[in-house]
Amino acid sequence: MGRASGVNLSGGETEALARKAARGAGLPWGLAEEAGMAARWLAERGLPGAATLAALLTEIDGAGPLPPVPGETWRAKHDRLCPICCGAALSDRLETGPLTVLDVLHPLLMLPHLASVADRTGRPVTIRWPGGGAILSRTPSLHGAPPPARGDIRILPARAPGPWPRAPRTPEPVAPAAVDILNAFAHRTYAPAHLGREGGAGAGLTDSD
Repeated sequence: MGRASGVNLSGGETEALARKAARGAGLPWGLAEEAGMAARWLAERGLPGAATLAALLTEIDGAGPLPPVPGETWRAKHDRLCPICCGAALSDRLETGPLTVLDVLHPLLMLPHLASVADRTGRPVTIRWPGGGAILSRTPSLHGAPPPARGDIRILPARAPGPWPRAPRTPEPVAPAAVDILNAFAHRTYAPAHLGREGGAGAGLTDSD
């Protein structure tokens, strides 16, 4: 792997690093696991899951979960919405639309959850953002402008059949800067080397995976 061309991570490595990084940024374990799975799903379909998660964690560092206020339109209780929280909520909502989600960060990270909903319901799902969107079944079919870093989205049943599912492929190399960010967050989950078992190793955010 080279610094210029990017860092090659397997799907499993992407998921493990993303999960620990999300935990290090303050997300509870359940959402950290969702973040890891989302990053891997995107990476294995040629999309920048790890880099997008790195950008998200940088923005929400220490804020904890940012879940939506439920209703016909999902909105933030205070400031903005976390796409991992929204995606996890969508996974529990079999009726996928129409639904408007306001002011969500990095909606690309919601695509894996929407694909899961489509798979469970047997109905493709459409997500739209300004200038573009995607149709999802088990794999994304994107069109138009890429997802924004922050904005409003619309979710509704697809009017056309979803794309035929493709087998996961080797993820594209990840930008070294994104890997550095994820590693920095993940490092917070490790016990300091000078602590013994009596000194607290294994407590708090410590991860023994």
